[in-house]
Amino acid sequence: MEQQQAAGSRRRDKISLFGIRPFGGKDVDGSVISKAEFIEKVRQSNQACQNGDFLTAIDLYTEALLVDPQNCILYSNRSAAFMKTQAYEKALDDAIKARLLNPKWPKDITAQTRSAL
Repeated sequence: MEQQQAAGSRRRDKISLFGIRPFGGKDVDGSVISKAEFIEKVRQSNQACQNGDFLTAIDLYTEALLVDPQNCILYSNRSAAFMKTQAYEKALDDAIKARLLNPKWPKDITAQTRSAL
């Protein structure tokens, strides 16, 4: 019983932006990162985009995707950053991945990316 409660509390400590998927992704060096570290990496990615530092944002989104490779938001955001750096094919790839992961995702940058090609 105690083991089940401990496992349950560990699951609650882990997050996903889309519900109850377990969190336990690995960072670039292969180490498991905490929920707080993941959230901070995503925050830094978004801040880099807002500051116009799209290359840094791409690197940080890539690191975050190593932790949560099923996150359509990260693919969508990295796609937008690729668009800003005129890496249109990479932007399209990420836009497609975002749509495949969540077909109802409201940000459809796939059409925007295709028009840039």
